[in-house]
Amino acid sequence: MDYIPTLIDTMKKQAAAHPDHVLFRFADFDDDTNEWVLEDHTYREIYHKSLETAYMLRKKGLQPGDRAIIFSMQDFGTICAVYGCMMAGVVFTIIPPPLDEDKVERFISVLKSCKPRALISNYTLEQGADTHITGRLLKEAALDTLRLKRIYTDRLIPYRREDVIVPATADQLVYLQYTSGSTSAPKGARVTWKNLMKNLEQCFHCLDLSSATLASWVPYFHNLGLVVTICMPILANVATGSAVYFLQTLKFLERPKLWLKLISDFQITLTVGPGSAYDACTRIFSEEEAAQYSLSQVTHFMNGSEFISAKTVDRFIEMFHCDPNAMAPGYGVSENVCLATFAPQDYRCLKLDYEAYRSNRAVIAPDAAHVKEIVSVGAPVKDLTLVIGNPKTKKFIPNCASARYSSPATA
Repeated sequence: MDYIPTLIDTMKKQAAAHPDHVLFRFADFDDDTNEWVLEDHTYREIYHKSLETAYMLRKKGLQPGDRAIIFSMQDFGTICAVYGCMMAGVVFTIIPPPLDEDKVERFISVLKSCKPRALISNYTLEQGADTHITGRLLKEAALDTLRLKRIYTDRLIPYRREDVIVPATADQLVYLQYTSGSTSAPKGARVTWKNLMKNLEQCFHCLDLSSATLASWVPYFHNLGLVVTICMPILANVATGSAVYFLQTLKFLERPKLWLKLISDFQITLTVGPGSAYDACTRIFSEEEAAQYSLSQVTHFMNGSEFISAKTVDRFIEMFHCDPNAMAPGYGVSENVCLATFAPQDYRCLKLDYEAYRSNRAVIAPDAAHVKEIVSVGAPVKDLTLVIGNPKTKKFIPNCASARYSSPATA
């Protein structure tokens, strides 16, 4: 069979060679002491807890190819649930916990689509949620929910044997990445090991995390959160002291300033966020406050998943005294796993005549009274060729080669 080296193979080697290296740090800010409280996790802990998750999947009767839903609780257990499913060959999908009506509907839609046998969550966090998750599920999707095997990442059984690890093949399905479902029912992309490992190779060609510290609050159920903040760090070279700092998503939404404080206090070199996050920072900080934060060491402010405003970028760079080329816009699609284009250390903005733009014409007009500023999202990632086509005629522009990379199929 066509076996392929995966994240799990690398994790096993890293746990053996660097068991005490801290890879993941969960940060919370204590207002009483005015200090950060860090929850550190080493390669040894990551590997062991992932094995325990894989064992629990086996104990509950799941076999390779079966499917499981993981509630993104934004904790260490969620990360190890991802790795545990990979080890066991169980196809997973991560979705937000159903804390409101929209997310309950999303859960039911995904449930019907992927037909899982298990639901993985954190019991303590689930019970402490503002809206009782289990109660809502039983009310809204009683029969389907009751059939699911429940696995809790904070109630695992110690297990160290590696007999739960399934060798991976290139075309083996790893996970389903669902759309947000904001405009229609969530749709899933099928991601195989070949797809995932190729996109990780493409990501590392753009950005090597081996010499970086990364700060993120991006939800794990977003493909940026899954690929860049959970999967990529495992492949980084630990000799340079790489680490990932996680700030709870809800903490960021409540107090966005903590994101930049985390970057400043720990001299983070790389971070990720959508355009709205950078825009929020230009609005909630005064000039005096911004001057107190040290962000000049950041080499990459990854900016994607939303419209990128040139005015927001200019304002952010000016307020926090950053190198303009540190702003690193990109474009990602689930059909290419995550990253499709990226502009590392190469920030560019094109100014077009606005009236011509409204008529679907591109006219360079830097001095026009009314301009449309378009931020470049960079060049295609390694081994990916983009083609331009007319959606009406279904024809491609001549001399454009088709994509050389086989992307995931729609679920």
